[in-house]
Amino acid sequence: MKGYPKIIGTKQDIYNLFEIAKIDDEIKEKLAQTLDNLIATKKHYVLKAEAVEKPAEEQTPDDYELVDNPNSDMMRLGITDDEINQIKAQLEEV
Repeated sequence: MKGYPKIIGTKQDIYNLFEIAKIDDEIKEKLAQTLDNLIATKKHYVLKAEAVEKPAEEQTPDDYELVDNPNSDMMRLGITDDEINQIKAQLEEV
């Protein structure tokens, strides 16, 4: 593999990148950014049930709630917050 992959398809890809990041600072920075993005996209806002009937013009930010995103990349990869935090902590040590 040359450079950073365009697509990360599995949890093992993250671990493989971690091994490469130990010796390559560019990969290390991009992997840290990717891990931050995984956590940032774990949740998303959805319209509350009681606000569904409101017209869009009358909806306010209070009509939305933050919930887990079942389609997030974290879910797709099968990686947990703890695993990501552990990798990030190990990246900082390198």
